[in-house]
Amino acid sequence: MKKIVLALCLIGILLLTACGAAGSDHATTEEAVEAPAAKDEPASDWAAETDDWYFEDAESEPTAEVDEGTMGTIPILLPSESGRQLVYTADIVIETEAFMPGVRAINEIIAEFAGYSEWYALNGRHIRTPHTERSAEWVFRLPTENLISFIEFAEDNYEIVRLSKRMQDLTIDYEADLDRLADLQEQAQRLQAELDDEENTNDRRSQQDLDRVRAQIRNIEAATARVEHDVIYSDISVYLQEVIIKGEVEVVEEPVTFGDRMSDALEGTFSGLLTVLQGALIGIVVVLPWLVIPAAVTVLIVFLVKRSNKKNKKRIANLTEKEYNEIK
Repeated sequence: MKKIVLALCLIGILLLTACGAAGSDHATTEEAVEAPAAKDEPASDWAAETDDWYFEDAESEPTAEVDEGTMGTIPILLPSESGRQLVYTADIVIETEAFMPGVRAINEIIAEFAGYSEWYALNGRHIRTPHTERSAEWVFRLPTENLISFIEFAEDNYEIVRLSKRMQDLTIDYEADLDRLADLQEQAQRLQAELDDEENTNDRRSQQDLDRVRAQIRNIEAATARVEHDVIYSDISVYLQEVIIKGEVEVVEEPVTFGDRMSDALEGTFSGLLTVLQGALIGIVVVLPWLVIPAAVTVLIVFLVKRSNKKNKKRIANLTEKEYNEIK
């Protein structure tokens, strides 16, 4: 009894000691948490003083948000703004899952942007092959000021596979043609004046020179008109490809019944038996050529033995009693 009381006392003393230690650790932990706060106050004041210039600059020059999902606006120099003869061409390869709506959307947006189609082809599919991917091709003439708008439309509504844009500056050649045209027009006026002069004795030569100059004037006028047309309208080649994404077929597992298990067991048994029979048949076919000669020799020996036995029986049957006894 005394031992039990002594043990209980020792346990109580240990519990009181543990509680006291926990209380002191808790107090120490609270002091440790509060202590850094007091030390950090000067540092926070210093950071606030030294970082004011940084935040002021950041507020004065805000950073523009960039959408990573788009390429942004492609910068181009418009001929109407620069006064130069700039000709733009673009090639675009795009993909879509909604093919026919995509074709209609392209035709409608080109008409909306005051453009027109020079060439168009659509590669369809047969009724018997409904999963064949289709494609369409265009060559458009589009006002240059609407070129970037069309590229942004293609990016927003399709998957761009390839995009290329080229610019050709024809200003020097165009201005040289204009200077040459002015000289030829002046020369044509002089030749015409010579033809109108009654004292001119070489009318035939003057007429030939005038015809030659006028032909050159027409060629240069056609070239400059072509440049002016190309500056106003950009060439755009578009290739649209349909993409058919085959979805995964969901397999629905049916519950296994006793009949299914019995059918599987019988199928396995018959399959195993059929395999064994096939193996045995293959073995017989492989071994059979090697058994022909021994079988033929065995049959011949048996035949000769039987024939010999028959002869002996006949000879014995034909013997007289006296001969038979002598043989014995």
